[in-house]
Amino acid sequence: MQALFEPGAGFVRPELAVRYAIADALYYHGAAHIVENAVVTNISTVRVDGNSSTENFLHVVDTADGNTYRARGVVVTAGPWASKLLPELDRHMTVTRQIQAWFKPRYPGTSPSPGWYLDRAKDEIPIYGIPADPFSKHPDLLKIALHGCDV
Repeated sequence: MQALFEPGAGFVRPELAVRYAIADALYYHGAAHIVENAVVTNISTVRVDGNSSTENFLHVVDTADGNTYRARGVVVTAGPWASKLLPELDRHMTVTRQIQAWFKPRYPGTSPSPGWYLDRAKDEIPIYGIPADPFSKHPDLLKIALHGCDV
């Protein structure tokens, strides 16, 4: 059994990261247009002129409500359905079920160690843990999960 301890390790708060990415796009790229909760039915790429430079291509996004958007960049957040929109990526994508659980520490208010990773043995699934996030909706819960397996 081996373990990894990295005192400087951290984790990403996904919802907060998305909010900051949107704010950054709007602030630094004033022309950014954020479309939320849209059902995307198709994504394609078209050449703007005869030049084959990547700067001369636009992505065309069609939505179920009949809107069409054109942009130099598109962020796809379709999760396991991404390969339905981008079939050329299907061979690169594998959808897996990841097991994770949250626990309250035995002694509330204590701060357990930072993130950790435990490689249990050759035939055992590694596990990892992330400390409670004081800024989350559940600041007293620790996360423990299986790592890198399809359960």
